[in-house]
This record gives sequence, C-alpha cells and structure tokens, in this order.
Amino acid sequence: VVTKELEILNQSETPPFEIEEHIDTNEELRLKYRFLDLRRPRLKENMIFRSQVIKFMRDWMHKADFIEIETPLLTVSSPEGARDFLVPSRLHPGKFYALPQAPQQYKQLLMVAGMDKYFQVAPCMRDEDARADRSPGEFYQLDTETSFLSQDEFFTLMEPLFIELTKKFTDKKMLQVPFPRIPYKEVMLKYGSDKPDLRFGLEIQDISSLVKDTNFEVFNKVLKEKKGCIRIINATGAANTFTRKDIEELTKLATDNGAGGLAYMTLKDKEIKSPLTKFLDQKTIDAIIKQAKAKEGDIIFFGAGKELTVCKVLAQIRLELGKRLKVINEDLLAWAWVTDFPFFEFNE
Repeated sequence: VVTKELEILNQSETPPFEIEEHIDTNEELRLKYRFLDLRRPRLKENMIFRSQVIKFMRDWMHKADFIEIETPLLTVSSPEGARDFLVPSRLHPGKFYALPQAPQQYKQLLMVAGMDKYFQVAPCMRDEDARADRSPGEFYQLDTETSFLSQDEFFTLMEPLFIELTKKFTDKKMLQVPFPRIPYKEVMLKYGSDKPDLRFGLEIQDISSLVKDTNFEVFNKVLKEKKGCIRIINATGAANTFTRKDIEELTKLATDNGAGGLAYMTLKDKEIKSPLTKFLDQKTIDAIIKQAKAKEGDIIFFGAGKELTVCKVLAQIRLELGKRLKVINEDLLAWAWVTDFPFFEFNE
C-alpha cells in the first residue's frame, strides 16, 4: 500500500496512562477514564468471563425447565440487610420508590401465581459500605425459587450446576462431591463465619466448660457476667516459624475486629510459655492442650468475649494463620451448603 495523501480528521490527546498490563496508576484516574482502562486485557477478559458464566447458567437453568422472569426494579421499601436506595416519584410528590435489595417478595408471589420454577440474574441494590468481595451499591446474583421442594431436594437439583460450572471454567479440583451440608451453629463454632474456607483445618474449639471453674478473673467475667464463651485455635507448627512480630500483627488483627487482645500459649523447647500460666492451674492447662491436640511446636490462640465477637475475631485469625502457615491449597474449590440459618440475628 502506497500512501499518496494523508488527512488528519481528529487529533488524539496523550492518554492519561499507558494502556497495558501492570501499570501503576491511581484507581481514581483509571475509573475516570474507564473506557480506556477497559481496553487492558485483564479487565476485558473479566468482562468476557462474566458473560460466559452467565450464559452457561442461563442455558443450564432453561434446560432444567426454569422460567426466566425479570422482576421490577422500582418497588416498595423492604427490610433487607442494608439501607435502601430511594428514587423520588414524579407522580406522587414526597413519595419514594426503593431499588430492590433482592427480588424476595416478587419471586414468592410468582410461586403463588403458579410459576413453580423461576430464576433471574438479579441486580441487588444495597446502600452499604464496600466489601472485599463485592462492589459498593450493587451486585448480581443467580436468584431462583421453586415450589414444593424440600431443602435437600433443592440442593440435589442445583448442585450439578456448580459442579459443571467448576469443571468448565476452572482447572481447580473440588474438595468434596456431593457438597457437605453444615448446620449454621456448627459452621460458626468451627470457622467463626457463615462462609467458611474449608480448604484447610485449624478449626476453632470451645473450651468454656474446661475453664468455667478457674480463678482467672478475665475468663470468669466473660463466662458469668457477659454470658460469653472461651474458644481456641491450635496453630500447628507455628512456634517453629512465628516471630514476635507475627504475634504482634495477629494481636492487632484481633483488636481491629473487636477483641481486647489475643492470649496465646506456646509449646516450644518442652516448655509451656504463656501469660496465662500465672492464672491457670496445671490440670486446666493440660486439659486445654489435650482438647486442642497440641504438641511440641504449636501455638494455641485464645478468644474470649461475647459469642459474636469471638466468632468474628477467631474467623479472621484463622484465615490469617492459614496464609502465614501456608496450609491453604489454592488448587481446591471447597463448595458447601450452610443450613439452618437463624431467622433473626441478635442485636444488642
């Protein structure tokens, strides 16, 4: 091709950042020029991946005889997990619509109307702070409802979707098929969270009954006055690698999540090193070590307080221990069903 003539129709400005991977650019700037940022391969691939996953789910649900129905986006305010986004009504001055936090009421109306298998990829609008695993303001979920199915029948119906999704879109192995079904109380006790990482152990244990008769004032106050609990995590092998800095960072993580501190008991050099040894008799210490199945080289971490606080604190400590001890298998996906959620959450 030989160019004989060139006419410039529009001169481009210098881009605010280079359009390539691994650029060190302020996120605010990237969001301002989102149309340029989306040209980067990783972000483009994210969009394509999301599209492929949603198409796969849609096709699967249609094959399973579900009907896709889009529920209204303007609705009345309903008590969900966060504040509503409000939209003023033009026709009714002073009145407001709410954006739906979930299509809960509509899908139940559909069941009454005789649509016995419904689904949609539903936007959920919630006026809440940003989280690590979702954008602030909105997220999309595969929302579904069926009539006349028991909980176990519904699990059996839906589980193949997640198995097939995993096989098609990842190279990861599934920890357990069929997926474990864990009651809420058990999951909160063992993992401190209703979305537990099951790829590693380090399970939380309750030792309230072991220490209820001690003379240690802190434990007594928690158990008798606050009606709380005492729980532990045995960090296997941590004493061989953890430094004082590790302990300090874990303590800060605990206090950031509402704890007064983070007590611990180290089993190293055939000694038990802990501030707690001043307050607990040898029989109680031996009982704790036995329940924790602790051995030389382990560190036992303690959480004491109201149950919800202890769950929150030890859940974070457990995840951090998993990372620091390098016991999380990144090649696994550990799906699970958490059952028997409480109808209400206690609010002090």
